[in-house]
Amino acid sequence: MRSHLDGFFGFLRELCGDHIYYLLRDDPGLVHEMLAFQVYRISTFLRRITRDIPVDRHYIWEDMCFKTGPLIGPRMFERFLLQPYRSVVEVSKSCGIPAVDVDSDGNLDKLLPLWIEAGVDMIHPLEVAAGMDILRLKREYGERIILRGGIDKRELAKDRAHIDAELARIRPAVEMGGYIPTADHTVPPDVSWDNYQYYHERRARLVGAA
Repeated sequence: MRSHLDGFFGFLRELCGDHIYYLLRDDPGLVHEMLAFQVYRISTFLRRITRDIPVDRHYIWEDMCFKTGPLIGPRMFERFLLQPYRSVVEVSKSCGIPAVDVDSDGNLDKLLPLWIEAGVDMIHPLEVAAGMDILRLKREYGERIILRGGIDKRELAKDRAHIDAELARIRPAVEMGGYIPTADHTVPPDVSWDNYQYYHERRARLVGAA
């Protein structure tokens, strides 16, 4: 079973909308107070849930990056979010949860080292359209974090030759290990059922599951 809870910047955006960008500058004390509550909230849930149910992955929703980069810079992340992440990762591990998995769309390049520093185990979906090249990321980060996603969902709507080419492109990353190949976001509606079945079968062969 996985546990799905909001993260920290996503939580702030849901509470405040675009006003959060002003609060980060004008009232940092309030932002820290909200984040402390979120740490308490998540930690309480995790401790209670894992008393009765085994959890193998703590899934954190963030969505804090756009196509060209993050919605807040690394200095703001380090100032406000790094310690909350560390705290929740520590609680997750103390509850016997082996993996903390962060979900953020967009270009993660500037924030990925900070998630690793905080102890996050896995990141997804690694959108190709946002410049997230799985081969580059594997070469850069090696075994420091598990990567999940990285298959260009747009290629799945084309013909079988394009699907084969896309899977061939990510094959070296699969062979390196520490990578779970999946579509780089929800499969779009223009992907036919036949194409999806073909993709699923070819991917299963790629990872040795068929």
